[in-house]
Amino acid sequence: MSIDSEASIAQITDRDDTSDSLWQHPNTQTANDDEQTKKDASGGDGAIAATPTPPRAPNATDATNADGEAKKAEFVKRFQEKLRLQVEAEKKASEATEEEIKAADVENDTPEKSPENSDMVNGAIATHKKRVDCANGKAKESTSAVKAQRNCADEVLDSMSDIEKAMFQLYEYIKVQNDSKKPLYMWATFGGYSSVNVALLDLHDKAIEFEEAHRLPVANARILLSRATQISLAVSQMAVFCMGVMGDKVTSCIDEVEESDLSAEGKDKAKALITKELKKLLKTCAKATDGVYVALDLLRSSLHVEESSQNLDISIIKDLIAESTPRKSWLRSVTEVVLKTVMGAAVSIAAVQFYSTSSFDLALQTNPFGTYSQVITLVQRAQAVTNLTGEIYSIKLEDLDQRYKELEAASESHGLRIDNLVEALGVPNAEGTYYSSMPKSDCEAPSSIQKISAEADRQIQRLRSELAAMRKNIHRMDIRLMKRLDKVDRHDS
Repeated sequence: MSIDSEASIAQITDRDDTSDSLWQHPNTQTANDDEQTKKDASGGDGAIAATPTPPRAPNATDATNADGEAKKAEFVKRFQEKLRLQVEAEKKASEATEEEIKAADVENDTPEKSPENSDMVNGAIATHKKRVDCANGKAKESTSAVKAQRNCADEVLDSMSDIEKAMFQLYEYIKVQNDSKKPLYMWATFGGYSSVNVALLDLHDKAIEFEEAHRLPVANARILLSRATQISLAVSQMAVFCMGVMGDKVTSCIDEVEESDLSAEGKDKAKALITKELKKLLKTCAKATDGVYVALDLLRSSLHVEESSQNLDISIIKDLIAESTPRKSWLRSVTEVVLKTVMGAAVSIAAVQFYSTSSFDLALQTNPFGTYSQVITLVQRAQAVTNLTGEIYSIKLEDLDQRYKELEAASESHGLRIDNLVEALGVPNAEGTYYSSMPKSDCEAPSSIQKISAEADRQIQRLRSELAAMRKNIHRMDIRLMKRLDKVDRHDS
């Protein structure tokens, strides 16, 4: 009998052992011990490896609960007989296969010594080490990413603080100049706009680095968000104050410039300077508020976790998002509306004041400081400026038309005079003169000839003067004749 048959017998015995209970009669136990002793003495080492352990007797309580003591004795007897037959069969099988078992390779039957199992164990150990190393690497990478993100957030907060400092300088400048009660054109020039622009550029660079990093822990994000909110509110309040003061000053700055002792060129330069500085102020305030709000939204976005990593126990994140959402929806909206309104009103008032006169008083009588009345006033002033510009252009065009007609009449008169002179004097010679000129001879003439020539020259000169007088008389006569002809034509018409 082979090892496989013995193994099948052992499995059958185990199933019988499992189906029966664990109780065993004393006599049966003794018989089994004797049989096992004999089997060990005759089977040797090889029989030990192939012989299964004899099954234990079933529990008598399970068998007699329903059938009583009679059935229990019968059940025990059948079990003992069955067990005896199985032991004898196993003994014969072990004796027949004793030589085969001894000749078998024990190393092949030992699983812990096989090369395949050794490779499997080594592979499992290596895989476990790789997993541990990967977990440690991910933990280190996550820790370094959080540190880098925290550093980026601190740099963003520092840049926002720099913007706040630069805007505070602008706030102090506006406050000091406004308290001095000086006209707007006499204010000192503010030179701190460059610091605000530098801080904004630095904030833009830091924000780009922050977006590329990982998210912040909740505790760090709470502190950073609180500080960033304070900075954004401070910058917004300073921007609103500066633009409000400048809006009030612009309404009266043109009248102040016109009433000043400056020259015309100086007044133009003052208006140009006011326009330039107002443009810088509005642009700087708008960029500063927009920059700090973008940075604040960026820090707030670090609180939002992904759906795959959400946890119902993390209530702090929900509280932070709930706290920051109303501020975003109410405070930011109100601030943006105020900034846009002040900027639009300031620019419109400045444009109207620069191109309008001080006599345009078109404000409404009821509630002159309301938003509606101010808008209506600006529209009416713009319309008045447009009408005035059209009237000025019309007057200038009429003046040019009149001058053109006068020049046309003068040109016609000059043409008539020239024609009359040509008709009176005749056609000139090739040289364009009315008298021929002879070249002087190189030879010396006698004195009598010179005297005759001088006398002739005097006569010619006298004739020329008479001719000139005659020309004048002829010209006057021609003019008088033309006037009389014109009168006759008018009477006829």
